Amino acid sequence: KINDGEIFCNNCSHHVNIINGIPRFINQDNYTDNFGFQWNIHSKAQLDSFTKLSITHDRLFNVTGWKQDLRGEKILEVGSGAGRFTEVLLESGAEVTSFDSSNAVVANYNNNFNKGKLNLFQGDILNLPLRKQSYDKVLCFGMLQHTPDPYTSFLKLIEMVRSGGCVAIDIYKKNYLSYLQWKYFLRP
Repeated sequence: KINDGEIFCNNCSHHVNIINGIPRFINQDNYTDNFGFQWNIHSKAQLDSFTKLSITHDRLFNVTGWKQDLRGEKILEVGSGAGRFTEVLLESGAEVTSFDSSNAVVANYNNNFNKGKLNLFQGDILNLPLRKQSYDKVLCFGMLQHTPDPYTSFLKLIEMVRSGGCVAIDIYKKNYLSYLQWKYFLRP
C-alpha cells in the first residue's frame, strides 16, 4: 500500500497522485469543496456504527430491494460522502469500489479502510478510471442532482454495470417543502 506517491502509466504517460493512501484522479479543490468540508467535520454523524441505529442499513436495503448478504458481489458506490453506505455494503460482504469528487473520501477512508474489501478514490463521475460493465451493482444515492450534468452522469453509471446487473439511484424530491429542510440553510 502506498500512502503518498504517484502512479504513472507507461502507455499514456498519465500520472495520478496518491495522498493519504487515496488515489486522486481529479484536483482536490473543485465544485464539491463544501460537501467535503461538511463530511470531514461530521464524518461519523450518519454511520450506523456510531449512532447505534440502523437508519442507513434500512434505507439501503429497503430502497434497493437487494439481499443483505452481498458476498461475491462487486459494487460501485458513486458519491460516497463520509462512507455511510460504504460501511453497510462492506458489512454485507461486498467488494466495494467507492468514490467521491470531494475530499470526503478522507472521511470515508478513516471510517472504513479496515472493514473489508474497499477500493477508494477521488474522481469525476464524467471521467471514470474504471472498466465499463465491471460491476454487479451500482449505487448512487443523493448525488446525481449535484453534478454539472445529471443526465450524462446517469448514463455514465449505466455503462458501469454488467449485463443483468442492477443500478440503484435516488435523487432529492424537488418541491417547495424540500427547500425548507435544514441542509439548505446549513450548507451555504
